Amino acid sequence: MVLLTVTWADAQSGQSAHHCVDSCRTLGYALGHLGVATELRAAGVVMHHQRTGMTTSCAPVMPSWRNRNELDGHCLLTIPDQGRYIDATIEQFPGMSQLRAGPAVGRFGALPDPTTGEISDVGDLMGRPPAGTSIALPRGDRVLVYTLSPDAGSKVITEHPTVTTFAA
Repeated sequence: MVLLTVTWADAQSGQSAHHCVDSCRTLGYALGHLGVATELRAAGVVMHHQRTGMTTSCAPVMPSWRNRNELDGHCLLTIPDQGRYIDATIEQFPGMSQLRAGPAVGRFGALPDPTTGEISDVGDLMGRPPAGTSIALPRGDRVLVYTLSPDAGSKVITEHPTVTTFAA
């Protein structure tokens, strides 16, 4: 799983930031051939800067499309049976590429305090996490907090003509 993610992220180096959908779909198909069930999930993203205390909104919880083919939002690939997620395009967010930490492969269960960004570990959460679930990912002096969108948010992405046209 990590090898596929790193390979994808390396191939996308220097590309524009709108590749989260392609990333999720490509990795999902590849993992599916290995018998791993995956799901593309829309997610809002907020970045807490622990050093400065500032918070930056990186992607809204409910995605939308600008100019008919530019996604205003973000998505993750979830692996519910393993309680994990993949964000191969994490380095598109401000300051993340400079950390050179590569793609994110994490597990559900690291929950953020919504006001401080401090992380508490509640153990592994297996199965499909519900909409509104927050996932914390520390990177350097930042904590990215993903909030899973309602299913309607994921459909905004997966049912858009830009995506369905190339599904086959």
